[in-house]
Amino acid sequence: MFSAQFRLRNPKQIAQVFQVGKYIHGKYVFIKYLPNEKTYPRVAISVSTKFFKQAVKRNRIKRLLRESIKLFNFKKIPSFDILIITKKTLVANIALSEIQKDINNIFGHLS
Repeated sequence: MFSAQFRLRNPKQIAQVFQVGKYIHGKYVFIKYLPNEKTYPRVAISVSTKFFKQAVKRNRIKRLLRESIKLFNFKKIPSFDILIITKKTLVANIALSEIQKDINNIFGHLS
């Protein structure tokens, strides 16, 4: 779990990132990002109930996404507010390595 300073939790800030931010598409997720005035990045993860009806599946995907961000070395990411949104192509029983490849590719474009 990320500490509180690395989480983007304010609904107004999330809405601003969603409306104004630029985006990068990956195979399983896409991110919207917006520069922030902090010296560290902040992340929010959104998993749609439209694609994953069961909370168990949504929570598993969130855990996999958080773990893949940690494995990327979170400190390498520039100071952005980042909103990670899942795509329809993501399945609940996906391997961590697949998500990690996608996250590494996307965050590689940010650096």
